Amino acid sequence: MKNFLLVIILLLTIYSSTFAVDYFWIGGSGNWSEISHWATVSGGTTTHLVVPTQDDDVYFDANSFSQNGSIIRINSSAVCKSMNWTGARFNPTLAGDFNNLRIYGSLTLITAMNLTFAGQIYFESLSFGNTIKTAGKQLKYNVTFNGAGGGWTLQDGLDVTGNITLINGNFYTNNQRVTCSRFVSNNTNPRILNLSSSIITLTGNGNNPEWNIKEAFLNFNAGSSKLIFTGSSTNILPGNGLIYNFMTFEDSSSTHTLNDSSSYKRVEFKGNGIILKNNYFDTLVFSPGKVYELDSSKVQIIGSALKATGNCTGSITIRSRIPGFHTNFAKTSGAVDVEYVTLKDCQTQGLAIFTARNSVDLGNNTGWFIFRASTLNLYWIGGTGNWTDPAHWSRSSGGAGGACIPTAYDNVFFDSNSFSSDSQVVSINTINASCNNMRWTGVAFNPIMDGPNTNSISIYGSLELSSAMILRFSGLIYFESQTTGNTILSGGRHFIDNVIFNGAGGEWTLLDSIYCESSIILNNGTFITNNKAVTCERFISDGNKFRNLYLGSSVILLIGSGKNAQWNITDTKLTFDCGTSLIRFIGKDVSMFLWERDNF
Repeated sequence: MKNFLLVIILLLTIYSSTFAVDYFWIGGSGNWSEISHWATVSGGTTTHLVVPTQDDDVYFDANSFSQNGSIIRINSSAVCKSMNWTGARFNPTLAGDFNNLRIYGSLTLITAMNLTFAGQIYFESLSFGNTIKTAGKQLKYNVTFNGAGGGWTLQDGLDVTGNITLINGNFYTNNQRVTCSRFVSNNTNPRILNLSSSIITLTGNGNNPEWNIKEAFLNFNAGSSKLIFTGSSTNILPGNGLIYNFMTFEDSSSTHTLNDSSSYKRVEFKGNGIILKNNYFDTLVFSPGKVYELDSSKVQIIGSALKATGNCTGSITIRSRIPGFHTNFAKTSGAVDVEYVTLKDCQTQGLAIFTARNSVDLGNNTGWFIFRASTLNLYWIGGTGNWTDPAHWSRSSGGAGGACIPTAYDNVFFDSNSFSSDSQVVSINTINASCNNMRWTGVAFNPIMDGPNTNSISIYGSLELSSAMILRFSGLIYFESQTTGNTILSGGRHFIDNVIFNGAGGEWTLLDSIYCESSIILNNGTFITNNKAVTCERFISDGNKFRNLYLGSSVILLIGSGKNAQWNITDTKLTFDCGTSLIRFIGKDVSMFLWERDNF
């Protein structure tokens, strides 16, 4: 008898899992895995023998709950065909933590429910015609579409706290809003992604690409959609050769990267930007006070407009990613007019006229008509503040604030009228502060120049520090002059990060000893130690640009151990005069790299 009953149960189980049936939730709160909650009809008392399978539609309706506070908990991996909450009363909650929910059909939620389920949701249908209606509920973790040949169409907005991933199948946003941390479809399965007129908001921050699309076997239609990136330091892999409509990088405090060759109707950067590879932009928008680096030897084609209008308090920097190598803008006809920009290593192509007004030419720009901005003398006032705050810059010592933020043409002064109490701080709060000459003559109250190692200072003239100030800035310091006669007076201050000489034709002479806690690097130009002491971990001049190094009778101290203490010099395009200098290594297992004709 027992064996007979087991056979019957087994047959019923096979029958139930082979043929699609409807499952109706009953009895209020409970776990998904509890058979007592799955009735064969709405409000019925006869229950199924097994939990829902991928062939079974599940319903939470008017007969599922009888009081407020009911919770259905997905307590193990759950599957169903379609899930429908239409008609459910008393604001029930679908909950659960780390288990997965796999849906092989459609999903219909309602406003009169709560959704706290925090597991992965997979849509895995193998057929077209599936719909998703979330009724304003936020899906709390990742959502994945992974059904070969499957198709899903949104009926309202889709808000996902985690990632949306399209692995297999066809996803139609149907003009609805979509919000997620990242959108990923970087495989080679056949897929369709149709964005129609949707607004897609990506909230992720820079650790992984926020939009990561691979074009292989992807049928992509951007329609009239808008992609809005709100996170910091976003990284976009848009898929080689795809065509987009609008794209905006909203965060203004970080650097965003566009990292593939594609076409865009309009792209706007509100923060700093990096553009890689060759691209087409009908309209490309850069924002005042920001820095834009474009891939060297690549071409950015402008169909209609390059909108780069800075101002006196926020010049726009546009430069090649590799100094000395051109990046290219191309436009077949018409004109490109920009204003208050700083250009370096930028070349034009095509018949359009490229004009930059009130701008700074940092060299190696071809095809541009650059009308130089006036040189200003700018004085720091008001004590503690940020470099980019116009309120701290005046046209006269101790005068009114509100002047321009310094460019590479402007001389900056920190003097007796700059500070009014001890240890006030000048913060280098931009990734690339710049000026011509910088002088700290006459400062009082031991002011501090500070800033993180993610930022840098480019000095296009001379530098004069003071023993009555503190140098706490931990970023790179570039000397970029292309003229002779520049001087460096350190005032006994220590440079924390690398000091880099990088100006073609530039010349710098030490007026006192220089101490760098990291590397001194001579990439370009002439460095004259002028018999002064030089202390650093590494001295490097191993590039292929014209350099001159004159050591006189200087004592060069290289402090560190192993590869942290180096003298690394190559002969390519280097004129070297060691004079009567002395090079001393202080540390263990130090390194000295010389070209074969060095004489010391």
